[in-house]
Amino acid sequence: MRLGEGSAIALSPDGKWVLASVPRDGGKPERLVLLPTGAGESRTLNDRLENFGGAAWLPDGKSFVFAAQEKGHAPRIRVQDLKGGDPRPLSPEGVWIRLTTNPLSPDGKLVLGFRGGTKASLYPLDGGEARPVAGLEIGDWPIQWSEDGRFLYVHQRLGIPNRVWLLDPKNGEKRPWLEIKPGEPVIEFPVLLMTRDGKSYVYGARRIFSELYLVEGLR
Repeated sequence: MRLGEGSAIALSPDGKWVLASVPRDGGKPERLVLLPTGAGESRTLNDRLENFGGAAWLPDGKSFVFAAQEKGHAPRIRVQDLKGGDPRPLSPEGVWIRLTTNPLSPDGKLVLGFRGGTKASLYPLDGGEARPVAGLEIGDWPIQWSEDGRFLYVHQRLGIPNRVWLLDPKNGEKRPWLEIKPGEPVIEFPVLLMTRDGKSYVYGARRIFSELYLVEGLR
């Protein structure tokens, strides 16, 4: 099965399944499906929700969090058990998971959600009170949690070299972690993925190509 543009994708911890939103023909909403990475049949998990956003598997691989919306409602974060049943809401309406962000803490207890531009909060999976994230500035894009779950790696898409910071979500303190200097001229990093230890990363960069012409003999 070929995934359509904009599909939300998350690989299961055991590497056997890809969670994805797959568009359907006839103007019907997307389907949330499990696609096997090897032999096997795809499995539809939900065909009632639409406009899926980011997603992440819980560490045990038995459930996952994702963002989506019901028709006529704003998006919200939910958790879905692979055994079936309706997904359980984790956030109020109007909260989204950013694509290309790994929102789930290493212990699987907190998920990072956004309301608007930089209004970010941590939503406990046990249903407790949401905790505002301190220190995010306009343009800051969270990438990943650190291994110990104490910090968030953040960067800004614009700016070369591209700088990555460690952000303490409790008090907003930032400290420099990494500078990425591409070997070719680029204008931004629309995608930056990083391992939890911060030692490995992969990025997508945007370039603008142009040509310079010399015109002679004009009067």
